[in-house]
Amino acid sequence: MKGMYSEERMMSYFDRFAAVRALIVGAGAVGTCLAEHLAKMGVGRITLVDMDRFTLENAAKHAGMIRTPEDVGKKKAPAAAKRAGVLMTEGGEANGIDAEIALIGPWALAGYDFVFAALDNYAAKLYLNRIWLEVPAGRRPVLIQGGTIGEMAQANVLDGTGACWRCLCDESWFADSLRRTSCSGPQYRMEEGEQVPVRTSGLASDMAAHLMAEEMRAIVLGLTPEKNRRVFYSAWPNFGLESAVPMRRKSCPDCAGERAPREVIPLEGSVLALSLGEALAGIGKVLGTEKFTLGAHVFSYAGAGYGGVIVQDTCKCCGAPLPEGFSHEGRTRLSRQICADCRKAGKQPRAGAGGEPGLVLGGFSPADTPERLMGASLFSLGWPLGGYLKVRTEGGLDALDEGTQSFCFVCSGDEALMKQDLTLAESGADETEE
Repeated sequence: MKGMYSEERMMSYFDRFAAVRALIVGAGAVGTCLAEHLAKMGVGRITLVDMDRFTLENAAKHAGMIRTPEDVGKKKAPAAAKRAGVLMTEGGEANGIDAEIALIGPWALAGYDFVFAALDNYAAKLYLNRIWLEVPAGRRPVLIQGGTIGEMAQANVLDGTGACWRCLCDESWFADSLRRTSCSGPQYRMEEGEQVPVRTSGLASDMAAHLMAEEMRAIVLGLTPEKNRRVFYSAWPNFGLESAVPMRRKSCPDCAGERAPREVIPLEGSVLALSLGEALAGIGKVLGTEKFTLGAHVFSYAGAGYGGVIVQDTCKCCGAPLPEGFSHEGRTRLSRQICADCRKAGKQPRAGAGGEPGLVLGGFSPADTPERLMGASLFSLGWPLGGYLKVRTEGGLDALDEGTQSFCFVCSGDEALMKQDLTLAESGADETEE
């Protein structure tokens, strides 16, 4: 902001950060401290993504820029972006996206130089790691993951040429991947054979954010040729700071094979506004044929895989057909898979009860897609913001081409939406009002 920074007191390299675009996933204790640090460093673009609201019990751990009680109850991402924006230099911009991480796809990361993972459960961290690996190397940002364990803070910086985040983990950690690992809910440590509840201090969270910001600073200024590093901070009584080079694990499931597409073809529009019918027409125009299938969005989260759109469902109590509708498997809540009679009777739906869904579509073609789905937005059918639209042709594109070919499309408007205040929900997106 003009007037807040004296040019005479700025460091000579301050203006280098104005071109940096940073995405912070997680606006909790670490994420808000990190947003404050980046804003004060002069980073030109800061985007925050989070699905929660600020609560009073964790107020002491968030950055000092978060106000109490004014911000209690507000959506974390847009509220933190608003506070960080005040601290930014002239021309700097911050925005917040209120959304679950699974509503964000790989191409949404491609518009940033750095992606900071300040998440508090392994399922979300794994998902972010996978979509990061799916970004083509030429557009893949540096991933900096950080957090706290007790009073210890750590930061891992990865550029995609070596280890991924999963390489640094023990696979046993993912048995309960939805368990929160930092400031949400009770934390425990063993003392004399008993579990004792503890919580990490705001100092540990701020230290993790500081280490993450310092890793970015070193890269921006070219202070180190090495972009793959782990840094650990230990509090008293074992006070210390250690640095190590992360090693790629040969058995890492996320590193196996090539995850990123070789070519990404832009499709005009965004997943929020583009209908399925419009997408199919646009793809057909690019390929010069209507003999293709657009696969439904496929992803995995917390050990479960999802890859189809439910267009005909049954009650998970009595098996009766439910009213006509549609929803992606990954966004279908069991609590909604119940008929009016069973709900009125106070019954509870159970997974596997009532038979399997009547009809699940794994792909869409111009000739065979039900008309009632043609007007639905890509987002409502399961594609995330920045998600890939994967297409397979039937018999190639000409008479000399045998077999099938695969193509990867992306909605070009999604990148611009990442720079706006948004609330993403199953039904669509709205501009945030807070």
